[in-house]
Amino acid sequence: MTRLIDTPASPPPPPAKSSAQAPVLPPAVKSVPGDRAVTGLIYGLYCTMVVLAGLSLYLVFVVILPVLRPPELQQCREDVANDCGEGKYCRQGTCNPVPNQTCNEGDPCSDACSCPAPSSCGADQVCRAPASTAPPKCTEEMKTFVAELLEHQKNCETIAGGPLSSCAPQNVQSFMLAHDKFDVLLNDFGSSLVFMFPSGRPSLDDGERRGDPWNDATTRSRYLELAKGQGDALRRAKHLIIVGRATRTNVAMDYAYAQSRVRFAREALLDAIAGTKEEGKATARTEMSAKFIEFALGSDRQLQLEFYRSNLRVPTAWWDEDASRELTTALTKLERNIAVSPKERGEAETLINRSVAIFAIPPECVKGQ
Repeated sequence: MTRLIDTPASPPPPPAKSSAQAPVLPPAVKSVPGDRAVTGLIYGLYCTMVVLAGLSLYLVFVVILPVLRPPELQQCREDVANDCGEGKYCRQGTCNPVPNQTCNEGDPCSDACSCPAPSSCGADQVCRAPASTAPPKCTEEMKTFVAELLEHQKNCETIAGGPLSSCAPQNVQSFMLAHDKFDVLLNDFGSSLVFMFPSGRPSLDDGERRGDPWNDATTRSRYLELAKGQGDALRRAKHLIIVGRATRTNVAMDYAYAQSRVRFAREALLDAIAGTKEEGKATARTEMSAKFIEFALGSDRQLQLEFYRSNLRVPTAWWDEDASRELTTALTKLERNIAVSPKERGEAETLINRSVAIFAIPPECVKGQ
């Protein structure tokens, strides 16, 4: 018997909607001329704002920002005299406007000009060059110091096989430690002068030194003229002590620069007071060379600003007329009892330690003379 399979019944069709239930569509909106005018105005304003915004950005980036942006600093070398041109001076590799003019000797001290180091404003507030140092009294302490200094030079030259400036740093330090008032005693001898040097000069390389633009005739004449001005005291001296220094960077490099500066000072002194090699002054130069006692201290026993102010404001040669500005600023503040910032002190003491000081020891300060 055949079994019939039940099939599901089809769902009943949904009831048809009556015409009353059909959706009613709103009538189409028709624009009128007034609406089109308003829409055009809106689009016109939008486009105008876009154009104005673009123009504003153009003006900001092309016109305004270049004006507001600080000008690029002109690069320079402080070891080249007048490298920045009129009205500017080189400071740490960039040209800076000269803040005020330099006072001449005899000018009243004011904010309108700077009294350049080593000149200073006295109690009368007049810019004056350093006065001539009074002659030494040649105490027994000073005579003993000279005797020990000469003995140290003799021993050191025997070991080094050359001038005292070639003496090993540790041997120089042993002598300095035994004379804790080394700098003060040197200043007691009176007649002295100072050579200041830019960073990295004189060059440590002989070949570079000969072609070095820093060591041109104009710059070198600054040192020679100062030495010639002290010629009588230098010639009369029984001994000439040359002390070379450098700022703290690398111990070995500092010592090398101190040696280079001592050599430069020695040759400048010989040229100034004994004549140049080209002039055939060999005998005079040999006799004068025998007077030299040389110390290359490197970066040890750094000079302080207060010590310089009290003891080393003596005739000074700079490689450029504006080179002393940082030192002048710091000294002026000291004189006016104004606090010197760490930055100003650092700049000033960097300058005074890139130096060579020359001291003349007269015959009467030497035992047995």
